[in-house]
Amino acid sequence: MKNQLKAVRVTLRDSIFKNRMDVNRRFMMDFEPRRLLANYFYEAGLNSNIHYDTMPQHYGGWEEPDQQVRGSYAGHYMSACAMLYHFEGDEEMKRRGDAMVDCLEECQKEGEDHWVGSIPPVYLERIARNKWVWAPHYMIHKTFMGLIDMYRFAGNKKALEIADRWADWFVNWTDKFDEEQLARLMDWESGGLMECWADLYDMTGKEKYRKLIGRYYRRNLFDPLIRGEDALTLKHANTSIPEAHGCARAYEVTGEEKYKKAVEMFWHFAVEARDSYASGGQNNRELWVKDLTENLTDSTQEFCTVYNMIRLADDLLRWTGEKKYGDYMEKCYYNGVLAQQNKRTGEACYFLPMSAGAKKKWLEKYHTFYCCCGTMLQAQSSYGDKLLYRDDEAFYISQYIPFSASTEQADISMEF
Repeated sequence: MKNQLKAVRVTLRDSIFKNRMDVNRRFMMDFEPRRLLANYFYEAGLNSNIHYDTMPQHYGGWEEPDQQVRGSYAGHYMSACAMLYHFEGDEEMKRRGDAMVDCLEECQKEGEDHWVGSIPPVYLERIARNKWVWAPHYMIHKTFMGLIDMYRFAGNKKALEIADRWADWFVNWTDKFDEEQLARLMDWESGGLMECWADLYDMTGKEKYRKLIGRYYRRNLFDPLIRGEDALTLKHANTSIPEAHGCARAYEVTGEEKYKKAVEMFWHFAVEARDSYASGGQNNRELWVKDLTENLTDSTQEFCTVYNMIRLADDLLRWTGEKKYGDYMEKCYYNGVLAQQNKRTGEACYFLPMSAGAKKKWLEKYHTFYCCCGTMLQAQSSYGDKLLYRDDEAFYISQYIPFSASTEQADISMEF
């Protein structure tokens, strides 16, 4: 890609945002990293009677072994550790992330065909047979994401090697399907794996990832959007946004205009052609909705969608330099990333309720582990590459959030 803005790494200065990042870090310190991987040890067969005294006990909520959505929190945790090290120089967080990568290496050595997931591969085989399983690709994506971020932000080469070996399973599995079968499979919920394949293609140059990018493109969603059709209304919001991330990253690493057009039209139908609440959210009960007067409930503005739309706005800001994307991010930062985090405990709020008399519900830290809990860890750790950008001629500030940065051209410190 040419002429896009490049993010400049920054460190936060004292502000409400730095305070919330610190609250989030203290929240993270209360967890045992190895225990977050209990379900990975189970899947690798390492919780047998001879290892009983050495295996960690799982946490509650979605981390219970009988939950089909177990394991996503660990991926978010690794990503947050990696970013806190990269942006804030936090050595303790790097130590924790590195320790988790070591555990995943142990699990991969014990698993079959380099599998290193918190769920079994049979879950994917079931959705291929059109049998219900709750979002297996979503869970798998979070593990790949954590490994990729540990390499990208924390320089852990072992993390990249684990991800690269595991990816072969997905090449071999998708080899079995024709284009029509792949299209139906992606409609189940492909998570953000297309973005992972694009990241890994960029990091390794291996052609297998170019193949996987094409196979994980959700054509039944994006082709109608490209044709100018609203394919979003009443679709699950946080299924679709990570898939748009995949198109954005695919465009950046392949240069194929189809992927860029998919992102632009996704944004059009998600934001520009759709009303929003005063807070900036557009979804109710996790679905893209239009008539907001009929959608004032206690289940509006899921937090995962807030953070993921910030990320998509950041892509478009870097591509275009248009300030409207920074304005959108600002609204989401104040009315989502701040508003949906408990400023004292660090606990997350799954929804920002819009119905009369509704109250925020904070998710108990040890017994929920819902998707928004993990996303909050990542959101509060990720400011460092979304505030300052540059091209060959100038620097550009995205948000009024105090930071400092050092570049080859200048030392920059912003206080507001």
